[in-house]
Amino acid sequence: MDKLSPAPERRYDMDWLRSLVILSLILFHTARIFDPFEANYVTNGQTSRMMFEIFIGVWAPWTMPLLFFLAGSAAWLALERRTPRQYLGERVNRLLVPLDAVPFRDAAETAKRRKSRRASVIAASSG
Repeated sequence: MDKLSPAPERRYDMDWLRSLVILSLILFHTARIFDPFEANYVTNGQTSRMMFEIFIGVWAPWTMPLLFFLAGSAAWLALERRTPRQYLGERVNRLLVPLDAVPFRDAAETAKRRKSRRASVIAASSG
C-alpha cells in the first residue's frame, strides 16, 4: 500500500449532500435574524416564531452531526486508498501549511495596531 491505488468512482451523493448542508447553513444563519429567542445576533424588529420552530428547531439539530458524518465518511473512503501516514501527511499539507501562511503568529502585534488606530480615530473625532 505504498502507492495510491486507482481512484475509486466519485461519490456524487456525498458531494451533493455536503453542498446542500452548507447551503442550508447559510439559510440557517440568515433565519437567525428572525429568531425571537436569540440575543447574540443583530435581529430584525419583526421576529417569526414559525420560522424559528420550523426551520431552526427542526433542521438545525441535524446539520452539524450530518457534516461530521460526511467528514468521517470521506476520511474512511480516503483511508481505503492510503496508509494512515499518507493520509495524515495530506491533511497537514492541506490544512496546516495554509494556516501557517495566515498571520496568526503576530496576532498580538495586529491587536496593538488596531488599538492604536482606534485611539487615533477617537482622538481625531473628539478634537
